[in-house]
Amino acid sequence: MSKKRKLLIALCVVVVSLSTAALFIGGSKRKAAPAVTSSSDFESLMGKGTSSWEYVQTKEDAENLSYFKTLYDKNKPLLDQKSAEQKIPHVIHFIWLGPNPFPRESVENVRTWMGKNPGWTVKFWSDRERPLPCPGMELHLLRDFRFLALQECFNSSENYGEKSDLLRYEILFQEGGVYVDHDVKCFKSFDGMNAAYDFYCGMDMPYKSSLPSCIFPTNNLIGAAPGHPILKTCIDSLKAQWDKIGREYPGTARDEVLNRVLHRTFLLFGEAIKKSNNQGDRQDIVFPAFYFDAPSESQALWAYHLYSGKWFEEETKFEKMVRERLMTITKKANKLFLVLGALSGLNLIGFLLIFFQSRKRSKNAL
Repeated sequence: MSKKRKLLIALCVVVVSLSTAALFIGGSKRKAAPAVTSSSDFESLMGKGTSSWEYVQTKEDAENLSYFKTLYDKNKPLLDQKSAEQKIPHVIHFIWLGPNPFPRESVENVRTWMGKNPGWTVKFWSDRERPLPCPGMELHLLRDFRFLALQECFNSSENYGEKSDLLRYEILFQEGGVYVDHDVKCFKSFDGMNAAYDFYCGMDMPYKSSLPSCIFPTNNLIGAAPGHPILKTCIDSLKAQWDKIGREYPGTARDEVLNRVLHRTFLLFGEAIKKSNNQGDRQDIVFPAFYFDAPSESQALWAYHLYSGKWFEEETKFEKMVRERLMTITKKANKLFLVLGALSGLNLIGFLLIFFQSRKRSKNAL
């Protein structure tokens, strides 16, 4: 065998081996996010450089990135200014609706909020009498709350997650404070945020979505002064478009309900932010993903959303178990296919080596 041919075979082995390793690593583990801090640029704080960034593709994505970057860059310095004035009341609102007990694993999340924000009032809103998750909280029953605009929407909704969305908008509009999902951990005091801003919320990491854009505000953590224009716009839009969106996205299956909720209480919230932020002398901001919705707990800057997915109450424990097992099986199958692909590549190399050796022997025999 000539030196040139040996070199070619060796090169093939290296290329196939490196390609196989890259495929295996890329398929079995998401690309890790680079280290970011609160001083990092907006796009880095939204996940640029991570696997999530592949979902940023459309014109709407680019427009939203530019819009919310401008808003963030303009008002972010306010967080460093010390002020004794509190624009947003020192009140934290948790909501838990439906027959299921409050998740035991979320009790510790509540404790983090109470521990990092001592002296704040912590309200627990529920549609029935139930034990408080933590001592020191106040129980507020839905029967004692008066909706201003969304009572009919609340009554007609068949999903507790969507009902919770409607209730949080009305509570914040009437009382102000900080609404928090039960599966969000707190790492820092929110005194500074409530002093700096009249409204704040976070953004999700980019993800595959049925919405027009994957760059969008999320409603799992919202701070707002009473009577804020963003909440007024959101509430008015929900009341006006509730039935229309319901007709456009009918159905009772899990994905159908998810799609309807996304286009109703989620999409309209984000659109209200774009329409009604920073009116008059108000100071409003939308924080990029790493503040409240980072890819991992260790990367979170202020709070961390665990995405426990408890809001879809219609999914039974058996259905959830089957779905989670199918996801596990799918991931394992993907890894198996990658391994089989690697073995096939090695077999091909072996075949080529045998082929060239056979040719050499034939030539020598001649």
